Amino acid sequence: MKKLFFLFIASLLLLFSCAEQQPQQITVEDLAKDLTKKLETLITSPTAVDSYVKVLASGSDVQAEKSKFTDQLRGTISNLGKKVEYLGIRLYETKAATPIYSFDLGMKPDSVDKVYLLYLMFSDPASQQKSPYTIPFVTLKGEEDQNRIYLAVIFKRDNTIYTYPKPLIQQ
Repeated sequence: MKKLFFLFIASLLLLFSCAEQQPQQITVEDLAKDLTKKLETLITSPTAVDSYVKVLASGSDVQAEKSKFTDQLRGTISNLGKKVEYLGIRLYETKAATPIYSFDLGMKPDSVDKVYLLYLMFSDPASQQKSPYTIPFVTLKGEEDQNRIYLAVIFKRDNTIYTYPKPLIQQ
């Protein structure tokens, strides 16, 4: 009886070890943590977040808008600190078109599925100063953009170039 029991257990273990491993699902939080690392890299590399800015139109003027967005974000981040710590994310669900966290989140284009807020803590080791900052990011509708998040979407409407979420210029 003992031999039969051990044979049964061994068969079960063999069966489970041969079972196909399910790929782990990537979550929005995982993607946001990866984005946090890229934002820290942006301080020293101007192209670190290029893949996080989605361009939905063609033309040199659109590419110039993408560069402008990235340069402005890099300038802001560089002023906040050299190290970036991930604090968390939150889905932004309000319909209000009010500016929030240096970005205008109103006028969401149809291609945007959801807007999230990425909470970060910037620190400067030299001065030991810490600065909290929130950056919005979006997910898009469509299969090709599954498991992807974007800091901005740049598109044209009636020959006018728009960036969403729109950064607010500090005067």
